[in-house]
Amino acid sequence: MPLDVFRGGNSFSWSPDSRTLYYIGGHSVWDYLVRQDLTTGRMERVTDRVASAPSFTTDMARAVFLKASPSLPTEIRLLEGSAESSLTNVGDSVAAYPRVQPKVVTWKSRDGLPIEGVLFLPFTYQPGERVPLLVELHGGPTGVILDSFPVPRTYA
Repeated sequence: MPLDVFRGGNSFSWSPDSRTLYYIGGHSVWDYLVRQDLTTGRMERVTDRVASAPSFTTDMARAVFLKASPSLPTEIRLLEGSAESSLTNVGDSVAAYPRVQPKVVTWKSRDGLPIEGVLFLPFTYQPGERVPLLVELHGGPTGVILDSFPVPRTYA
């Protein structure tokens, strides 16, 4: 699976032996923390969901990073080896509110190119109900919308 490595902020972390590179790689509406063996070229996803802003200890034994979920705010996560744990619980602050339920949608443009988007329905939406539509258009792949908790943005 090809990954876009530049939409993750151009942040790369080298292993002490310079044989492994860690970075954020994006595909479709998800970004992952990726580990790539530079000797073999083998690449594997370290995280299973949208991740960003990794910071490693000098020996690469531990890392902290931001990890998003489709329905809860981003949390700070700790990675030790292959074990991942949460250092924050921001989700508790929104637990009393209805959960965001994004849905990845796909369609084809007039020339047959597959297009993706993320649909956020109102909290009170009932299947079959007609609701107003607000569309946020922008270019990609470096400016994509991710399948994660919505973050407000301001465009000038």
